[in-house]
Amino acid sequence: MVIIKSKNVLIGEGFEAAALAFENGKIIEILPYAAQTMVDYDFQENMIVPGFIDLHLHGGYGDDCLDYPQEGFDRLRRNLLLEGTTSFLATSTSLDRAELISRLVVLGGKIVSQALDFGANCLGIHLEGPFLNVKFAGAQNPQSIISPSVECFEAFNQAGRNQIKRITLAPEEDEDFSLIRYLHEKGFLVSMGHSGARKIEAELGEKHGAQLITHMFNGMPQIHHREISLAGYAMLSNDLVCEFIADGIHVSFEAIDLVRKTKGRGKMILITDSNRAKGMPLGDYVLHGRPVVLSEDDSVRLKETGGLAGSVLKLNNAVKNTVENTRIDLVEALQMASLYPAELLGIDNVKGRIQKGYDADIVVLDADYQVQEAFVGGKCGDVNAIQKENGCVGKF
Repeated sequence: MVIIKSKNVLIGEGFEAAALAFENGKIIEILPYAAQTMVDYDFQENMIVPGFIDLHLHGGYGDDCLDYPQEGFDRLRRNLLLEGTTSFLATSTSLDRAELISRLVVLGGKIVSQALDFGANCLGIHLEGPFLNVKFAGAQNPQSIISPSVECFEAFNQAGRNQIKRITLAPEEDEDFSLIRYLHEKGFLVSMGHSGARKIEAELGEKHGAQLITHMFNGMPQIHHREISLAGYAMLSNDLVCEFIADGIHVSFEAIDLVRKTKGRGKMILITDSNRAKGMPLGDYVLHGRPVVLSEDDSVRLKETGGLAGSVLKLNNAVKNTVENTRIDLVEALQMASLYPAELLGIDNVKGRIQKGYDADIVVLDADYQVQEAFVGGKCGDVNAIQKENGCVGKF
């Protein structure tokens, strides 16, 4: 058994002084702070919060989820603890069908064989593309985009060892919304994005099963007073959840406030959409054959067009940015990175909260939201050791 304590533990909707006991990967007791003198870790004033869950992550720290070598995937999982991410979806990109299948075969194998006590837990695959609108491809390769079909999706899922959990697609490209209906019936998380959908197409996409909007405001038309399109409909919908890259580059913080005011609590999540350049030095990188440059303003852009190509955002810094630059309070910002993603995946009965019986996926943050320690399944990730292993490379 492991016992940790702090004067600031996020329990329910507020912070309390408490101690947590872990055993066999679970939180087995929430104990009085003052009464616990024999503890394994005393984090004093630092915040103890639920581990972060990143539903949209391509890579970081030099590695990409679709890379072939096992060691890169393991290194990525371990490095994600530096930002408090204890669970994530490995996100793909639009590639030619044969190449994407080849990479999904490898990724699926890595997911099912991962050592769950080593680093962040990969919960499955987020298939972002190739069922997109070529006009809103962004950094996705437009030559690899294809029409949605159940047959093609099933080929991808079988290649990935049935590990696909989430799919981003353009609803207007899905004839009769047949793939969305199929995915919803099978229990997949369907997200609308990289889309030119009009309001009516977005509405029908939700009606047939879509639940989420991929990187809100990015990869879609701007809201117009004569046609509000996907982003406008997302704000009107009572149920659609919007994900945000809260780096101050992809979307303004005022826009995040606007959506929060419109949608209310519980309908927004934080993601990174990060790529292999995260945590690495400034300069040139290649994302699946597409040259990009990481600049001093922390933007990653396609060399050819200057368009944004993902981010180098860390999830703990997304929380920090949200608290410091919007009207969203600390507890809600933390839930946007933990509880609400867990709800979307249907795992909020075991993750996303500090509660007896839940997985002991725990993050310790200082007053500046920097990660002091992370626990996955109750096992200490030893963040200091990871930082030493990485030396002084990048912005750790």
